Amino acid sequence: MSAALATALAKARVIACAGPGGVGKTTTSAALALRAARMGRRTLVLTIDPAKRLADALGLEALGAEPHPVQAEGVPPDGLWAMMLDVRAGLDRLVGERIADPAESKKLHENRLFQLLQDAMAGMQEYIAVDRLYDLHASGRFDLILLDTPPSTHALDFLDASKRLARLFDRRIIRWLLPAGKAGLGRLFSPGAAFTKLLGAVLGEAFVHDLVEFFGAAESLIDPFQQRGDAIRKLLLGPETAFVLVTAPEPRRIEESLAFAKELDRHGQQPVAFIVNRTLAARDLEVPVDAVAHLLPEHPVSRDRMLGDLERYRRALTVQAERERATCANLVSAVGRDAVRLVPHLGEDVADLATLGRLADEILPPTAGR
Repeated sequence: MSAALATALAKARVIACAGPGGVGKTTTSAALALRAARMGRRTLVLTIDPAKRLADALGLEALGAEPHPVQAEGVPPDGLWAMMLDVRAGLDRLVGERIADPAESKKLHENRLFQLLQDAMAGMQEYIAVDRLYDLHASGRFDLILLDTPPSTHALDFLDASKRLARLFDRRIIRWLLPAGKAGLGRLFSPGAAFTKLLGAVLGEAFVHDLVEFFGAAESLIDPFQQRGDAIRKLLLGPETAFVLVTAPEPRRIEESLAFAKELDRHGQQPVAFIVNRTLAARDLEVPVDAVAHLLPEHPVSRDRMLGDLERYRRALTVQAERERATCANLVSAVGRDAVRLVPHLGEDVADLATLGRLADEILPPTAGR
């Protein structure tokens, strides 16, 4: 059941953990990174999740925007690294690298519209994530990078983020705004021009000024966005990258994962594994309630009431487990048993390296990577 996943951890250069939010994608990424590091690969997990508990799980005070070494049992001193995506810092870095003229770069950074779009621009988080991934991959510092992809409304949004941003800076838009290039600002947007007065009356003169400056300065980003976007897609859809789809034992989540896999197939990729997280279907719920009777209070009324509550709770969990088994069986029927990995609910949050190691062992037993 783990052969394809074990092969990916041993040979891939990038593993993208994809899926909707709230299914344990970030902790799964970290657990896979820990497993790969214990297999002897120099591994980085790149996450977008700012939750402090992930830093705790990795034994760190905090996660930063640069790779930080993680000390873990069974891992060489430089074998496991982690970092958290900082969208604002990533965008600053991107602009600094792609606009050679410091004055133009400064003008764009100081533009109020640009500052607003840093947080609100559609696709920015996805683009910065894959752009940073590309740089780290090209650096050759790591044998394997685990990418915790941003949760997307639509499958493969992070693959198309570069195209969406390139469309924002489309030359046709800029030429409409600036028909003669930067030297033509005086035509359409001169202080006395009718068009300027109209936009100023509707949107405000300051906004119109910021809009013109924004597109004028951002013109230098068009070609880099397009070129880097093509390179990123080539990497993510090429043989060096493997996809792991993380999901939950719920019909809607399974349907989303299958739709994602179908979209991947259109791009020539197949997921190496479907990891179904936090399942009761993978746990043994047959322990009789009587087995814990000795732990309950001696008072017979309290004892009987608690035993009854426990029995009802166990039955409810059993019903839920059966539903999950049926849901997971549908996934197995669609993609094959070898592609599906059921990960049991651990009964606790992943809040330290020991628990993260348990999760890694559940996803891929140590013997499977040998």
